Amino acid sequence: MLKRDPSSPALLLLGLCFLLGPSAGPAVGAAAAPEPPPAPGPPPTLTGDDEGTDRPESPELTPAAAELKFRFDGKKVTGSKVAARLTPPMATLLNEWAELADELDLEVFVDVEGHHLILGAAKEKLLKAADALMSQTRELVEPLVPVAPGREPRPVVALVFDAKGFHSEAWEGVVDALGEKQLLLEEGVEHMRRHPTGLIMRSVPLFIQPTMDMAGDATQGDDEFRYENEVANKTAQCLVSQRAGPLPANLEWGFGLFTEQRLFGTSYMFNVTGFVSASDHFDWPNRATRLLEALDEVPLIDFAMDASTPGSAEPSQVLTWALIEHFSHARPEALRELLSELAVNHKRRDSYGLSQRYEGSRRGTEAAWQTALASLDTADLLKTLKTAKSRRP
Repeated sequence: MLKRDPSSPALLLLGLCFLLGPSAGPAVGAAAAPEPPPAPGPPPTLTGDDEGTDRPESPELTPAAAELKFRFDGKKVTGSKVAARLTPPMATLLNEWAELADELDLEVFVDVEGHHLILGAAKEKLLKAADALMSQTRELVEPLVPVAPGREPRPVVALVFDAKGFHSEAWEGVVDALGEKQLLLEEGVEHMRRHPTGLIMRSVPLFIQPTMDMAGDATQGDDEFRYENEVANKTAQCLVSQRAGPLPANLEWGFGLFTEQRLFGTSYMFNVTGFVSASDHFDWPNRATRLLEALDEVPLIDFAMDASTPGSAEPSQVLTWALIEHFSHARPEALRELLSELAVNHKRRDSYGLSQRYEGSRRGTEAAWQTALASLDTADLLKTLKTAKSRRP
């Protein structure tokens, strides 16, 4: 079946030409920044969930943010009513988006814990579903991903549009705003106006989410879209990027696929164009089991090191997903250590935090994987895959 990539590289190369400072993470399709010289001295170390001890005071809400109506903790409120409960990053976001949201009559959902902001032109039930899914995804992913030193994870922004919304002034207004915020180049703005589509910007973090298939026709057998899967996958990738910084692409997409599989038992958001077999969506535990049993003399690390087919149903990505599933269940500390070592490896070559892509050396990446896989028992991995269904909600 024909599959459209919701984060098409051809589209994304038009946008995301920007720097977001030391805490910026990777953005799909963005050009890598020039590599600065390595910093002298010993490499940094990660401190688990240490997100810093100095907390900035929450900024005062602008008049537009104070008057904005939005969903918060299950109720419709105004910014002024809940200003004291807003985290500083969320208050900042509301100040940035409130005027536009009011002008375009967008529905707004603010996470009560300050982890995400949803602005949409879609049915309320779909926005509520996204709100719940983003919280559920965070609860699943965050305990597995340590925060790298110097990073301050920002709330994830989701822009949700249905078919009517994409054909409204709201869509053009949002696209223009992305251009004004320098998140899209002029060419990207023009393209997005004419060709609405999904998009993920991990380093912002922000994603655009259609509520329907933008090109397929399910009545003709082209049933390649699942709204819930895409929301969960994109949220997971943004969360991982915000916490750990740039990682190898198969791990970034691997966490998205891990989230889909853990929540729904299927994979629908792929980073591919062309035809996707219907079987690629289902039965990943058995698919991974068959691959493991057929490895023969090929070391598992060779597949873990292969980031050439991220976000696909190819063997390297399926086995990377299997490793994330196993470590998250049986050895979460090993997964956290792996991500910490990869973050350190990246930092050695991107000491100023300018690159949006993983810059770690191959030697350092391989050493991190070797440590993680050193005590891996294939029999335990197969057992994890056999019981994968039992861990779904």
